[in-house]
Amino acid sequence: FGQFPRYQYLAHPRIGEQLRGVIADRGRPNRVRELALDIAIACQTPEVAGAAADLALDTSASVDLRAAAARAVSRAGVLAESKRLIPLALSSEEEDKDDDLKGNALRASWRMMTPAALFAALTRAKRPNYSGAYDGFLGELADAIEDEHVAPGLDWIERIGHAASPGEQRLVTALIMRAFRLLDTP
Repeated sequence: FGQFPRYQYLAHPRIGEQLRGVIADRGRPNRVRELALDIAIACQTPEVAGAAADLALDTSASVDLRAAAARAVSRAGVLAESKRLIPLALSSEEEDKDDDLKGNALRASWRMMTPAALFAALTRAKRPNYSGAYDGFLGELADAIEDEHVAPGLDWIERIGHAASPGEQRLVTALIMRAFRLLDTP
């Protein structure tokens, strides 16, 4: 939790309940709700996952706030709430200019998707020179590649063509290396 080095000291038995109320309160300023999400991540409070998932799915909220909420869901590790973010992972919202909402939704839900659905959801980064949640997710996925990812992953490589972002490059390399290892397996 390097981004929030001191927030973990705020942890106490009721912090999740308190933060959940702030996150769900539409009357609060966005920055206050973002701070509550950051504290929830640092304090490892799964109690906020439902409110954070609701916020991530709320199209009336700002995309930055929704991306922060999706990040909190991914860190909370509550599978039922992570699964709710699959529609965000499968789509690409126009106002998500940095792909942070999509990247955090993918981080939360990709393990619940079939490899074919996962790679069908991967698009070219809107800003290949931006090292945000989407590029970070692609790098994390590269570290987690399994044999069942190879065929849909190779189709993805063909679809995107040249890998432009560092995350795309890592994922392409991981898929090709895994494919070469499969060639050696009878």
